[in-house]
Amino acid sequence: MAESSIGPRHHPVRIDITSIDVNPVRALFSEELGAVVQIRTTDREWFTDTMEAYGLMRNSHHLGRPSHDSHIEVRRGSRTILRKNLLQ
Repeated sequence: MAESSIGPRHHPVRIDITSIDVNPVRALFSEELGAVVQIRTTDREWFTDTMEAYGLMRNSHHLGRPSHDSHIEVRRGSRTILRKNLLQ
């Protein structure tokens, strides 16, 4: 998620890694195979039901959302781990 927010087209994000039960550094820099899927809030229930139907929810996490400012923000619960302005 962080990589997609950096580059010529800034796509700021707010990431919350609370649902990932490992060390924050390991969670942020993992080389594990995975995918990030952006869905509309209105489609979240459908998406969750579909993931459950195929037995994939145990490996799924809600990680964040696009941001409307110019920052990338990484949180773990109420603790901010990183907040960086992408325009600086």
